[in-house]
Amino acid sequence: MMHGVVQLCPASQISQGEGAATHASLPGQSLFPEFISEGEEAALLHLVDHQPPAWKDSTFNGSHRGKAWGVRMDLAKRTVLEPAVPMPPLLLQMAERMRSLPLLAHFHPNEANAIDYQRACRHRLKAHVDDRKMSTEFIVNLSFVGDCTMKFARSGKSPHEVQVRLPRRSLQVTTKDARYSYTHSIDLHNLHDPRRISITFRQSPLRG
Repeated sequence: MMHGVVQLCPASQISQGEGAATHASLPGQSLFPEFISEGEEAALLHLVDHQPPAWKDSTFNGSHRGKAWGVRMDLAKRTVLEPAVPMPPLLLQMAERMRSLPLLAHFHPNEANAIDYQRACRHRLKAHVDDRKMSTEFIVNLSFVGDCTMKFARSGKSPHEVQVRLPRRSLQVTTKDARYSYTHSIDLHNLHDPRRISITFRQSPLRG
């Protein structure tokens, strides 16, 4: 199998065509099942496990392993700097396919970070909201290797909780309320397989 640059299926062959599965009670959340093929999943797994940068243990927003490509975001200093490790060709191909979907026609991600969850290591994602100012409106994550359930929760005067199943090889897009008004998290018991990996794509304008 060829790794790195692979032939991607056109968006017209994605399950449910160009339409997304949406959650009626969670405005701004869309899911595209089977966004990638099994062969593409294998190529992504080879990319994250065998090509730089190396996986690093992380306790940022939970417990897991992580790595990143593209621009470097410093949340404390409120800066977005030039890449140390550029986006690899395979991820740029994925971004090009995303733009074939009407929802993401103008999405040009310049940052991608991978998170590796392993149930045996008791990994999890703590409830949080992605930074509202450093990145643009769309947060896009690609799931592979295993399934999980992500919990979206809104507090305040009208608390609300939604559980969303994210199957392997699916693409999730969050915008509007799902992006800005709800925290999202993954508890240990909501990792449904021994391992699950996600790659989150963002468009983050440079700022020094």
